[in-house]
Parts: sequence; structure tokens; C-alpha cells
Amino acid sequence: MGNYDPTAFPDRQMYFWEVGSTGSLAWAPPVLAQAAYHVTRAPAELLAAYVRESQTLNGHHDASTAITHILTHHTDYPPADVESLLQGLEEIALTGALSSLRAESAFRLSIPGSRRALHPIPGAFPRLARVYRESSDVLVRRMVVNVMGDLTDRGEAAAFLERVASEEPPGGIAGRALASLLTMGDEGRLVLKRLHETKAVRDPEVSMDLSTIAKNGYRLKR
Repeated sequence: MGNYDPTAFPDRQMYFWEVGSTGSLAWAPPVLAQAAYHVTRAPAELLAAYVRESQTLNGHHDASTAITHILTHHTDYPPADVESLLQGLEEIALTGALSSLRAESAFRLSIPGSRRALHPIPGAFPRLARVYRESSDVLVRRMVVNVMGDLTDRGEAAAFLERVASEEPPGGIAGRALASLLTMGDEGRLVLKRLHETKAVRDPEVSMDLSTIAKNGYRLKR
């Protein structure tokens, strides 16, 4: 059953499904709202306001909403502005003061190249992979793994998730990689099947979950 968490990120909805005993989370993207307005604030101004919002408890998320809108409707904005936002978000994902802000920024990096965008574009994968590689923040790395399954860079994302699932030690985030692969349709099922048949998953609990997934035809249990 899907568990709705409206508090995780206030300007969007997120749904998760538990997978097996490890409580791994599978991402299900929400239905996008239609464009309702056009953002006129400059990227640098938006990014500064976005960071300030993360440090307050006043419930205002105007900059967060504006950034998400631009990235979702990126074809309505100058490419240079979109790139400036992405560069700024990558820096925040790596150096932001709060772990929650870093993870949220990692999420937003995925938007233009994901099914959440009205017109997805390739190229999100290298930036997210770089954040995963350079960050030591577990929450950020989990977020990157969570969103990988939603990218349009399908081949690169599937290969990345296969590496995470096979290389993560016990107690790591291999289960998250399986959960993301479950959202990727046939491409994800091929990787899950290969991981199962080669016994490549090192985490014994996640390996047990994979056996259960195999019995379900490498699909989410309904």
C-alpha cells in the first residue's frame, strides 16, 4: 500500500511502497500539475531564497515552489537560467548546511530529466552520479538512488543501480537500489533478474528480499 508523506517536501507529493523486510522504499512519481504561473525571479535570487527558506519554520516555500516549477516546465525558460539553477542546486546538494536541504536539492536535480518534467531531457544522470560519488551524506546518497529509477537516462540509471545493489555492504542502501529498479519496467526487471541469478547482492537481508521479488516476477507485489 502506498504511504503518503505530505511533510517530506512541502511543494510536492511523494508516495512510497515498502519492499520486503528491510523497509526499502520504491518511488512513485506524482501526477504533475499544469503550469499556473511564470517565474520572473533570477536564478541567483531564487537559490538564495531557497536556502533561507530551509532555515526558517514559517511555512513559506515560495522559492522552492518556483524552482520546482522552472525545472518541471524548463522549456518555458531560457536554457542558461535552467543551467544556473542546476549548477546552484548541485553545489547546495554537496555543501548545504542542512542534510535535509542537501537531499532535497539532490531530488530537484533529477526533475528535468525525469518523468516529472513535462518534456524530459537527457543529461540528469551525470550530475546525480557526481553528487552520489562526491557526497558522504547518507541521506543525499539515498535520495540519489531513490530518483534514479525515474530518469529518462534509462540505461545509465539501471547500470548505476545495479552497481549500488551489488557493491553496498550489509546495512547499506542496496535495498533502495532494488526499489528503484522495480519502478523501471522491463529494464529494471532484467537487472533484478541478473542480480538474483548471479547472487550479486552482498546484504543478506536485501538478498532475501530479492528472492521474494523474483517470486513475484520482478514486479511490485500488488
